[in-house]
Amino acid sequence: ITPSLVGMMIGTDSHTVNAGGLGMIAIGVGGADAVDVMAGMAWELKFPKLIGVKLTGKLSGWASAKDIILKVAGILTVKGGTGAIVEYFGEGADSLSCTGKGTICNMGAEIGATTSVFGYDRNMREYLLKQIVKKSLIWQIKSQSI
Repeated sequence: ITPSLVGMMIGTDSHTVNAGGLGMIAIGVGGADAVDVMAGMAWELKFPKLIGVKLTGKLSGWASAKDIILKVAGILTVKGGTGAIVEYFGEGADSLSCTGKGTICNMGAEIGATTSVFGYDRNMREYLLKQIVKKSLIWQIKSQSI
């Protein structure tokens, strides 16, 4: 796992949008666009619609983040998010784990969204810092065994 800085990420994998769960505008692109970006060229996107989804309350029982995106998909339908960035916010968003937020962002394709995102928060910061520490410890163990 390689943590990325908070900001914008362009990737060629359909799961690139998962990084929206860590507060990034993460958009999947084709190979030619990715090559342009790697060569330092500007990447352009038609100004997207913005859809705000206010989440209230907390998940309980067997409910999961996937249930949230399935509910949103039921409301917006398969084409409701086409050409849009969907931003999730509210106290309900704050109560979700980073992996739960990633799940919701990853499934944004089910509503046709260009990408989905949650605002950067303390939970994301702590999650990323733990990943950095974990990777550092793994590197130390590997280098000691050489």
